[in-house]
Amino acid sequence: MNERALHLCFVGNYDTVEPSDYLLAFASRVVLKPWLMRYGLGVEAIIGHRDRAHYKSCPGERFSMDRLRAHCS
Repeated sequence: MNERALHLCFVGNYDTVEPSDYLLAFASRVVLKPWLMRYGLGVEAIIGHRDRAHYKSCPGERFSMDRLRAHCS
């Protein structure tokens, strides 16, 4: 995946706490929306590490990828 994907790291323990709406909105506005537009991708292209490495919980059990995608819609 390192050769064909863009990566964004959220620092924190999202196995125990949910990311704030501010964090998700900021990431969406500053990084994700511009990347999606530049590369002609839809929000379904946004996936978590756990979606490819099923033995991991990244970005965390309490980190909703659907919530993040909603901020990018």
